[in-house]
Amino acid sequence: MATNQKPNRRSNVTITSIAQELGVSVATVSYVMNGKAKQNGISERTTVRVRELAKKRGYVPNDLARSLRRQRTQSVGLILSDLEQGWAHRALKGVLSVFDPRDYVPYMSVHFWDPERERRELQSMVKRRLEAIITVPMRENLETYRDLIETGIPLIFLQDEMEDLPESSFAMWNAREATRACVDHLIKNGRRRIAFVGADHFTPWMKMRIEEYKASLQDAGIEVREEWICLEPRQPLRIKSTGEYEFGSSIRKLFDSDAELPDAMLAMNDAVAMTCLDVLQDEYGYRVPEEIAVMGMGDLPQSRLVGLSSAVEPVEEVGAKAAEIALKLALSNFEEAFHALVEGNNLKIRRSTEPSEYVGATPRRTRRRSSQI
Repeated sequence: MATNQKPNRRSNVTITSIAQELGVSVATVSYVMNGKAKQNGISERTTVRVRELAKKRGYVPNDLARSLRRQRTQSVGLILSDLEQGWAHRALKGVLSVFDPRDYVPYMSVHFWDPERERRELQSMVKRRLEAIITVPMRENLETYRDLIETGIPLIFLQDEMEDLPESSFAMWNAREATRACVDHLIKNGRRRIAFVGADHFTPWMKMRIEEYKASLQDAGIEVREEWICLEPRQPLRIKSTGEYEFGSSIRKLFDSDAELPDAMLAMNDAVAMTCLDVLQDEYGYRVPEEIAVMGMGDLPQSRLVGLSSAVEPVEEVGAKAAEIALKLALSNFEEAFHALVEGNNLKIRRSTEPSEYVGATPRRTRRRSSQI
């Protein structure tokens, strides 16, 4: 038989209605539902009655209302640069290792290196009353970061820092020792003409690598060749492409010139290193490592598949450290900034830097294959 009676909505069941039905105080129901019955002297019989009725009525705690009363949302904003190649996955695992035991959740987004997109995400997170924000920074948004700090919401940079904003906190990999270890490994294998491939955004993250690359060569008595420092505008990278590569114009410029060619290339990260492999092998026909060795930094999962030598970035540790700083700032009244550099210089040596009979010889001059132009 049909009926027009509507089912009870769980949203209409409150601790007040449960308390009235059982003839107990609202505080009693609240203590039971929050797991604090025993320490507040609530009997086991009353606790069972409250829980059974709450289950029967389909009571669902109103976490939003509770968080507003406490002025806490138990949420922290997390803005990653992209979700490519596994770095974000490892960073998120590190963040969750800290958040999960404290019942905090990340409100996650991605900016894809688009300053305007990040500004919109930051504004949305402020409106949602998140307790702190962790982001992979962009120098284009310096003023936005300043405005955010003025609101009192803790801001933590992940993977990089902003020298013009010392009042901000950050967690990042101290890649100096790893960079030196990479250069030393290439030299040990007989490479003496080592190029560096990176991007032209001179934040501390990038400058740390370039400075240590230069210092390592100088300490080994090897001249630093500025024409072998290939820097390009920051932009999203593709590992494989059937058309023109999104990254690689500076590499092509070097290899299309009449300048002496390097016998090894150290890339700022694995994504760039794999692009180097694509350009050198697919476009110019060079043999890696026989003619040119290639080394990355980061040790992404794909690096193992293509045999790329790389320095292991402690991504999960950096993510965990950023989360620790976020909670420390959110749960306390600290006004100071926390600066965390996570150490790590372990290398994974694979085929791309193996010793070769060609070591010491200048790579043969070749032209770019017409099918790639």
